[in-house]
Amino acid sequence: MSIGRQLYPYLVAFVAAVGGFLFGFDLSIMSGAQIYLREAFHLDAAAFGFAVASAVLGCTVGPIAGIWVCDALGRKKTLMLSAGLFGASSIGTALPETIGQFCAFRIIGGVGVGLAGVASPMYIAEMAPARIRGRLVTMNQLAIVVGSLSAFLTANFLAQTLDEAVSWRWMFASELVPIVLFIILLGGVPESPRWLAGRGREAEARRVLVRIMGPVEAEREMAGLTASLG
Repeated sequence: MSIGRQLYPYLVAFVAAVGGFLFGFDLSIMSGAQIYLREAFHLDAAAFGFAVASAVLGCTVGPIAGIWVCDALGRKKTLMLSAGLFGASSIGTALPETIGQFCAFRIIGGVGVGLAGVASPMYIAEMAPARIRGRLVTMNQLAIVVGSLSAFLTANFLAQTLDEAVSWRWMFASELVPIVLFIILLGGVPESPRWLAGRGREAEARRVLVRIMGPVEAEREMAGLTASLG
């Protein structure tokens, strides 16, 4: 097996794991911004609590919707959709005029978190050769932790370098950097072979499998997919 073919599943898993990174970053960036947010909008205890927890509302909807969306649109398009929701949330929470607008966009971001939480590990598992599947799926869990750590470090840096009146806005806006990277990288990866096979697109599914694991193993995997979907 060529080095390129050996590395390809890792590269695909890395791309999908950026969704896990955004999962961790989006939920954790609030920790650094919350004190400034409270002062900016003069929030009482109830309003402050809702603002901090608002993303969780979207997180409860996202996984439920994610199951249907992954089947209807495919794993790759679901990740694209989650990236779009992350982007809308990042911009909307950086530029709100009212706390209501802020909470609405945090909920939108929470839906993106839920979609990514379903689609990223599902996509990795369906793209990975069986012999390294567990290793690659674990990459998504690591990416969530790295995303959380990155959010804390980013928030601390911005708090130290910018005026407190605007630092919290830049904390939320900073998520746009990995979001744009995620969208660009997603454009270069294929759809899940399992989803393709389930839609009757066996030839496309076989081409993806051959690229990941070679023709011999691809035929075995394709036979297994056909049997499980039949």
